[in-house]
Amino acid sequence: MKEFVLSGKKTVCSGDEIPPCSRLVLPKGVKQIEDCALIGLDFEEVVLPEGLEEIGGSAFQDCRSLKSIILPKSLEKIGDYAFEYCSALKSVRFLGNRPAIIGDGVFHACVALERVDLPGKAEVFGSELALSGAFEACASLKKVALPEGFRFISPGTFSGCTSLKEVNFPETLVGIGEGALAETAIEEIVLPEGVTSFYAVATGCKDLRRIVLPSTVKALSYMVFGGLPALREVTLPRRFEKDLALYANEETRAHVRFTFI
Repeated sequence: MKEFVLSGKKTVCSGDEIPPCSRLVLPKGVKQIEDCALIGLDFEEVVLPEGLEEIGGSAFQDCRSLKSIILPKSLEKIGDYAFEYCSALKSVRFLGNRPAIIGDGVFHACVALERVDLPGKAEVFGSELALSGAFEACASLKKVALPEGFRFISPGTFSGCTSLKEVNFPETLVGIGEGALAETAIEEIVLPEGVTSFYAVATGCKDLRRIVLPSTVKALSYMVFGGLPALREVTLPRRFEKDLALYANEETRAHVRFTFI
């Protein structure tokens, strides 16, 4: 079947009978896709209507034929792991400025994902600062543009994005969690004034050459600059100068130029 239209619904539920199809159409009037509603179903395209407010947790999890998705302006909430393991998903586009918060692990292990156009009013990844992994293991993701107004990159958000070379850090950013950029191909991290800590953000980043931390950073994790073989330049607040040996071992200090501001 090429196209299937799920009619007469305001809420899409896991018990709805949806046959295998190339294109699934959810008609105008659908307000909610419940948790696990479409998990594991086989379709390449889904049409989401304007007026849709919520995509539940694991709603599209393991939909391994889904190639792209356009999220309507009306969307207010995306639940945890909503698109996890959608291994053919290449692009995600938000038409509006919402939702403000993107849940934990939403696109975890979407290994073909190359492009994400984030909503303009996004503020944080994850429902709790201790959780996230929103884009963890998205191995094809190369570049991320975070919108102005974005405030916090939660722990592990881009961990394991092995092709990720570039992330812009907006002036509104105040925090970046542990492991947020771990095991990526990022080459430079330049954080804006307002960020207050830097805790093992880039563990395992073999291509990282330059780190610039603002004067507002007051806390670093132990040996935070170690294990980064390409690192050659670090700029950080002068308050860390006398205790530099706590953050970089002798080998690191020998081949990295540290500048204190």
